[in-house]
Amino acid sequence: MGMSSQHLDTFLTIIDEGSFSAAAHKLGLTQPAVTTQIKKLEQDCGATLFDRSMRQISLTAAGTALLPFARAAADNEQQAQDALDLLDNTVSGSLTIAASIIPGCYVLPHLMAGFEETYPAARSHLIVDTSHNSIERTGAGRADLAVTDARFFNHRVNFEKLGEFEIICICAPDNPLAASPRPVSLTRLLQEDWIMRNPDSGPHRLLQRLCADKGLDFDRLQKRMELNTCESVIGCVEKGMGIAAVSRFAADKALLLGTIAEIPVEGQPWPRPFYMAFPPKVLSRVALAFTEFLKANYDESKPVSRSPLELSSPPRSDSAHGPSRGRARRPAHSHRAC
Repeated sequence: MGMSSQHLDTFLTIIDEGSFSAAAHKLGLTQPAVTTQIKKLEQDCGATLFDRSMRQISLTAAGTALLPFARAAADNEQQAQDALDLLDNTVSGSLTIAASIIPGCYVLPHLMAGFEETYPAARSHLIVDTSHNSIERTGAGRADLAVTDARFFNHRVNFEKLGEFEIICICAPDNPLAASPRPVSLTRLLQEDWIMRNPDSGPHRLLQRLCADKGLDFDRLQKRMELNTCESVIGCVEKGMGIAAVSRFAADKALLLGTIAEIPVEGQPWPRPFYMAFPPKVLSRVALAFTEFLKANYDESKPVSRSPLELSSPPRSDSAHGPSRGRARRPAHSHRAC
């Protein structure tokens, strides 16, 4: 029984993507071509691999038995390529990154562009989802690494802190809270109408923890609406519909344009960590290069805006215009697995 590595890759892609049509789109093939490859693989195996009688495909007993060996074959092929790449110090190949909303929308895109400019033979793909789903995807081998703003237990994933970002409170520019001469208490803020992100979001979890720390009832918070995206939250705040807690990354552009204002709040700054999540196996050459690139260039992705409390302090040693957005730094590789 001689199975084609291409056919095995198509088999794994169907499982990861959930359908023949989605696998065809991912592989850049037609659906009939994908079906033909699977039929040839089934002929090589002497067994049917997929149950096609239902609307949603599922593996037969033979397909389930083949799956771990197909995964192992794909890993071995990648490790062989990595070993060859090491001989000429080449960074090439495809990289899939899973990310939660804040790093996926505001941090990674321009860093990925800088990475591909530095390593033209590498291609990176980004999947934006919740922190939990991004970690699960990485643990299941459907992403090379994840960048998230939360950690969830997963025995198939290791974590490393990448850096920090800041959660801030925002309001419409004409809201009196924006001009408060002193930091506003959280107790006072609970009296306002709030535009909230979903309960799985970093700002939502932070507000719950802050209320608990101060002995305040989080349920007293006057939630006017609950939205799924940072952009929709900021849009409602711009219209004066309420206040919100968002990341400075998300609010940076609107703060600089003056369409929203930042509320000075007691106890700020409110820092939150970013994490990189890796499968326990040795990283591929391109994944290792990307993690080193991230660590070397993360500071250059930070927001330009500054808090009212910081503006009342002496200027920072770096420019008030924020970090340079120039050419990314190419890190010196340590050739170690993370």
